[in-house]
Amino acid sequence: MSSLKTSAYQKLKIILLTTVLTGIGIYKLLQFDFKENSQQIATLTSDIYDQLVNGIHSQFLDVRSETEINFKPIHKLDKDLFVLSNYWDYENSEWKVILKNLRNDSIHHSWAYYEKDLDLSLYNRNYNHAPTLGCILLEDKSIIVPVAFSKNLLRIDQNNNIKWAKHDRIVHHSSNIDHDGNIWSCSSSHIKIKGVTGMVKFDRLLKADVNTGKILFNKSILEILQQNNLEYLYHGSFFSSEDLAMQEVLCKNPTHLNDIEPVLYDSEYWKKGDLFLSLRNKSMILQYRPSTNQIIHIIQGGFMNQHDVDIISDHEIAVFNNNRSTVASKLDERLIGKNSVLDSTSCVVSYDFHSKTFCQPFRKAFEDHKIFSPTEGLYHFLENGDIFVEAQQQGKIYVFRKNNGPKGYETLYADYANQIILDKYIELPHWLKVYEDINFLNKN
Repeated sequence: MSSLKTSAYQKLKIILLTTVLTGIGIYKLLQFDFKENSQQIATLTSDIYDQLVNGIHSQFLDVRSETEINFKPIHKLDKDLFVLSNYWDYENSEWKVILKNLRNDSIHHSWAYYEKDLDLSLYNRNYNHAPTLGCILLEDKSIIVPVAFSKNLLRIDQNNNIKWAKHDRIVHHSSNIDHDGNIWSCSSSHIKIKGVTGMVKFDRLLKADVNTGKILFNKSILEILQQNNLEYLYHGSFFSSEDLAMQEVLCKNPTHLNDIEPVLYDSEYWKKGDLFLSLRNKSMILQYRPSTNQIIHIIQGGFMNQHDVDIISDHEIAVFNNNRSTVASKLDERLIGKNSVLDSTSCVVSYDFHSKTFCQPFRKAFEDHKIFSPTEGLYHFLENGDIFVEAQQQGKIYVFRKNNGPKGYETLYADYANQIILDKYIELPHWLKVYEDINFLNKN
């Protein structure tokens, strides 16, 4: 009987305690200043975001910095110009891709994809969301999504459904469509090399079927060089230094493939199906013919640590010349020429196969706007001769037009590539694709 009394007593204590705590909770709720506390929560969120950006996220630019405070956007485009851009929507925790008309800032279409759909197991990321470099727009309004330095190559339809996803090959840097409509992506594998600390990155060429994602071609740059009696280009990197810091620059990533540009038509200097390969760490462009496994041309000089090789006429190619040395910071100043222009201004450099000469179109525009992107960066010549420029590391995009004025050019567009976040930050662009005409899209 006493045990029953004890049990009833315990239940009564629990009921009384619950009642008291509930009363306290209701009292505190009535006293809660939602306006003040919501502001505190917003401030806390902003502080956490500050820590994310300043601590571990290299993909943001602080627009309050001394170099940005006087930047004035320019919007004077007189024709439609569409860019396919992507960014991390931190409010909704999803990646957004938008097709935007720079002439009037209108959004023609948007897509979304999510972390849950990605395999990020092999990517030692510096922040929670791996950037996508250079989505590709297809005629049915689906997009190709290559997630940088991870095993993720996806095709997503206009309603955000995944049509196919490949998670068995690393993709990085650029992806482009060839004359058959298939995808060429930079890829890589990592191998341990005796005498070199850590893993060495072996770049590869990857071709995938646009309709299924099936791998159609997969070959390493090293194998291509070996079969063309050019393997010395690798060996000079592996054994160039025993210093660990220099190994990091020269050995662990000997070629640094950052662009594959498929040739879409025949000319005197190339054939449809050829590929132009940009090897950043060699400051070199290779013209490679997969059909015969031949390297047709090696192009060097006039540019350094370049990105984004494009065909600009039937006898010319051009590159985004980053003009940055990966080793200069580690070298004695006596080894750098007094008149060196390294690490100052980037530019576009064209190469003429007929005359075998280089030139720098729009050089003054780059100098006047202080465009310098130590890594990444791209350009696109428009049909009328204007040039679109993505200064990736500076977070900005430009459009320049030649004229007969004192400067020789006019600035038609200059602005940040993405929207300002929390009144503080701009997310850097992730290799925008440019389209002058989107009539190829299925309107259904």
